[in-house]
Amino acid sequence: CGCCCCCCRCCCYLDFKAKMLSKASLLRHLPKTRRSGGRYPVYYCSCAYLALSVLCYCTAALNVDEEVFALSQLTYTTDSGEVVVPAAGLGTVYSNDSSLQVLWTEAQKVGVVQESLVERRTCLTACPGLADFLPTAAQAVLNTAMQQVDRCFAMMEYNTAAICSLAEAQEEACPTLYAKMKEFDDACDAIGVDITSTVSEVQPLFQKIFALGDMTYQTSEGSGTTSVAVGTEGRILSRTTSLTILWDEPAGLAGKATTSQVDNVTCLDLCDGIWEYIYAMAEADADTSLNDGTRCLALEGYVDASACALKADYSKVCPGVHELVSERATTCAVVGVDLTGDDDDDTGVVVKDFTFKSCTYCSSEKGALDLSGTSYATLLYQNVDVCKEWCSGNSTCRATDYDTSRKGCRLWSHCPTSAQRTSSSCAWALYYLPTTTTTETTSTLTTTSSEAAHVSVLSDSRRICGGNLWIFAWITVLPALVAALWAP
Repeated sequence: CGCCCCCCRCCCYLDFKAKMLSKASLLRHLPKTRRSGGRYPVYYCSCAYLALSVLCYCTAALNVDEEVFALSQLTYTTDSGEVVVPAAGLGTVYSNDSSLQVLWTEAQKVGVVQESLVERRTCLTACPGLADFLPTAAQAVLNTAMQQVDRCFAMMEYNTAAICSLAEAQEEACPTLYAKMKEFDDACDAIGVDITSTVSEVQPLFQKIFALGDMTYQTSEGSGTTSVAVGTEGRILSRTTSLTILWDEPAGLAGKATTSQVDNVTCLDLCDGIWEYIYAMAEADADTSLNDGTRCLALEGYVDASACALKADYSKVCPGVHELVSERATTCAVVGVDLTGDDDDDTGVVVKDFTFKSCTYCSSEKGALDLSGTSYATLLYQNVDVCKEWCSGNSTCRATDYDTSRKGCRLWSHCPTSAQRTSSSCAWALYYLPTTTTTETTSTLTTTSSEAAHVSVLSDSRRICGGNLWIFAWITVLPALVAALWAP
């Protein structure tokens, strides 16, 4: 629009001082050119300029006293020193004739500024978070020690403001703001960072990542090794079949890694306690004296973090952490340690409170008996949770031992301490129910007076009935005996 207006000015040889002129004013300034028939000129040029001037004035120009804000940090040099207007700083249009002058509210300074560096205040309030995005972006751009990828990640913290400002409707409503945000977006997109995303794409170029476990590299001289500890951060330099990582520690070390060995640093903020869980896992794995059972028991305090990382949504943005946690949850389920946080019981069987003993099994040679009472139990190829449910649902089952190498278990009705043996390869895990001790108690019968009287009557009646029977016996039996003795 401005270009068209300038062209019209040149064509008409006019230097207009105001935005709008009346038709009469235009006629007075136009040179007269005589045509055939002696008519005066047709005012095509002046009419076109008038229409474009009205359009420019109504849609593009900033009016005096209109409120605006700065799109970048502005610095003015005065006699008393530099005056800084921060990005998103507010001001009022002071003049807009030959140049745009703004009275900045905070600095109380009138300064000349390019129209491409300011926008109407209504655009600032139209996008939530824009007042925070612009100062962050300005400080990032001015920080020469900051890498471009870090600048983009800083802007990505206010992705909602970027999304709003880059909407198609804003291109017309807030053109200078849209142009500035497009400039930021294009610069970040060129290095693989999307400032409109809540979590950038999984491991783009220059993305900041961290090691999921301890890693060892051969030195360039080939005379030794260099270690990268779990949790060490770095940046992706290139992507082929593997990743080339520039590690923060040791400084300057660049080495290869697979996508399963690293993940985005943003993943550490998505699940509470996930960093502590990963560190505890690495620490347990580094201790060669521990077996799977004790390693898993060391992670029982991080069930919430594990359950969070196992969710499907988390796996989409943090595949490395999800894979690591999923594999450990599967391993621990084999030895009876649940790291999924899932308390659902589909079978309806209440699993009893078993005592866990790692590297231990029941020995039939030492007196262990299966559910049928024989000395040899059958290996059942089921996971440990099913085995515990089966034992819980059988009243005679007292223990189950699980063979981690063959992925099966045995059920026992009798497996005392004397029948428990240690597995040299630590392939077995034992789950047994503690022996319950039965004590006999003597109860005292307490009776009321009426009950005592009733008992007394019964006792007396029995005693009376017993005496009558003896009398009847003597009366009937004794004469019969006498008669038998005296009979001829």
